[in-house]
Amino acid sequence: MSSKHLIHQFPSRTIVVDGREMCYFGGTSYLGMASLPQFQALLFDQIKQWGTAYGSSRNANVQLAIYNQAEQAFASLVGSEQVICLSSGMLAGQLVLETLSEEKYLFFHHPQAHPAIKQVGSSVLFVNGNVHQDLQSAVKQSVVICADSMPALHTKPVDLSFLTKIHPNKEITLLLDESHALGVVGKDGSGLSKQVPKELVKRIIVVSSLGKSLGLVGGIIASDNQFIEAVRASAKYVSASGANPAYLGVFVQAQALYRQQRIVLKSHLDDVARHLKLSDLISFDQSYPVMYCKDTTLADVLYNHGIVIAKFKYPTYTGEMLRIVISAHHYPEDIKKLINTVNLYT
Repeated sequence: MSSKHLIHQFPSRTIVVDGREMCYFGGTSYLGMASLPQFQALLFDQIKQWGTAYGSSRNANVQLAIYNQAEQAFASLVGSEQVICLSSGMLAGQLVLETLSEEKYLFFHHPQAHPAIKQVGSSVLFVNGNVHQDLQSAVKQSVVICADSMPALHTKPVDLSFLTKIHPNKEITLLLDESHALGVVGKDGSGLSKQVPKELVKRIIVVSSLGKSLGLVGGIIASDNQFIEAVRASAKYVSASGANPAYLGVFVQAQALYRQQRIVLKSHLDDVARHLKLSDLISFDQSYPVMYCKDTTLADVLYNHGIVIAKFKYPTYTGEMLRIVISAHHYPEDIKKLINTVNLYT
C-alpha cells in the first residue's frame, strides 16, 4: 500500500484509489459541509451576488456589507465583542502575534500549539509536568499563553486548569486557536472560549481557520474592541485583501444547515460510542469526531478492508499521526463498517 494517494476529485465520504472506491475517514470536514449539495447551492448563489473574489483592502472607500454581517454573526457565536474576518487562519495567527509583540509580553505556549500561534522565543508552558517557574513567581508581568482548543492527539478540549497555577500577579492574555473546535465543540459549535473562567484572564483572543467544520475559506480573529481595533490599524491588515465575501455570505445563510449537520454528526458519534470496543490503542471521546490510534499498522488493516484514514507526520508529534475522522457526510453503513473493522483489529 502506498503511503500517499493522488486523487482527482474532492475527498468526501469516499475516494477512488487506484480505481477502487474506498471509504474515507480523513480530512477535517467534520460537518461534511464542503460536499453537501445544499451548502454548495448556497455558495453558487453567493458567488452570483459577491463574485468569485474581492481583491481590495478592507479600508477602501467602497465597503461590502457582508463583512459586517458575517463578523457580527461570528462575534455572537464565539461570545466576543468584535471579530474580523481574514483570508486565512494562518494570517489571523500572524496578525495577532505581530500586534501583541508591540507590547512587552512574555510568551508561553502549550507543547502542541499550532505554529500559527507560536511566537519566536516563546517558552514552553510546562516544565517537568509543572507550569513554567516564571509563571509561578510573584513578579508583576503581562504574559500571553498560546494554546489550541483541540490539541493534536487530543479528543477532549485543552485542560485550562493550569490557569489556577499561575501567580495572580500575572496579567494573562489567553490566545486560543479554535480551528479544530469551531463548529463542533461547545454549545452550537461556539468553541471553547466561552468556557474559559473569565476571572483568571484579562483578555481572551480567538483565532481560527474556517476551512474545517465550517467548510469556508478564510480565518477570524475574535476579541475585545480595543484589541481588534489595534489589529485593524496594522499595516498588514490594511494592505491585505479581505476574506472571500461569497464564503462569508454562505456562513450567514447556512446556520440551519450547520445545525442539521451537527445533529447528524452527533448520531454517528453516539453509534460509535455504543458499539466500538475501546482499548489502549484507540483514543476516542463521544463529544469529538476524531479517533487517534497508537499502532500504525491499523492504517494497513483498515486499507485492506476498503477504508482510508489520515496518516502523516505532524510538526508537534514525534512519529506518524493516525487520525480517524468521523464526518456528518458519512452514511450509517460507513460508520458500521468502520466500527466492525476497528473491533476486529482491537
